[in-house]
Amino acid sequence: MKEKINSIQFVNTYILCIISSSIGLSLYTTIQIAGLDSYIGTLFGIVLGLIPLFFFLYIFNYEKDLPLYEKTIYIFGKVIGNIINIIITLLYIVVAITVLFNLSNFIVSQYLSDTPILLVMTVFVFLVYHISNKGIETITRVSSICIVIVLLLFLFSFIYLFQEFQLNNLKPFLEYGIKNPVLGGFINMLIALSPMYTLLIIPKNNLVDKEKATKYICTGYFLSGLIVFLVSFLSNGV
Repeated sequence: MKEKINSIQFVNTYILCIISSSIGLSLYTTIQIAGLDSYIGTLFGIVLGLIPLFFFLYIFNYEKDLPLYEKTIYIFGKVIGNIINIIITLLYIVVAITVLFNLSNFIVSQYLSDTPILLVMTVFVFLVYHISNKGIETITRVSSICIVIVLLLFLFSFIYLFQEFQLNNLKPFLEYGIKNPVLGGFINMLIALSPMYTLLIIPKNNLVDKEKATKYICTGYFLSGLIVFLVSFLSNGV
């Protein structure tokens, strides 16, 4: 992979990976597990997420010229490394299919009720294929545009929701104990942060300002966590 990008482009894509998985999958799962205390579970998930963030940074900074699939071969050898790469690929296929189905199902249920879900999924598959062929530089540039739109939409939503927010809606606090919020937070962490590891396919040395990457990644993580927490907190309060 020879394309050069900057740390801002990389982190914008990183943030979108976390937010899209959180809003589409992990928040729903956390609500199913923790109910009214799901915002507490989301907060636990953010704290627990510091562990995979550490591993992400460690892997990202290790052998900076190599993408993830070459790092596994470098560390474990060709046979075991290729097996690990196959397992990782299968896991991400499952994640991709889940996200694709949930997104398509949401669009059909809310906007295109007379449209077959298979048609919507097919359109998205061709869109993802087209974008993938454009290369990582184009993907990260588009992400930089999308992140501005996403942040503005969230800002408007937060302002509107805050007017309807009532603290009493969050009661009773921990009615069924701490177990479910902790479990919900763990699941939230797993689902929300798994897609970000796909970005390890980009070697660190492909960043023109790689010395800033670690700081930007940490900032992006906490910004993503704040957005996801506010979505959960305000939604429960409304």
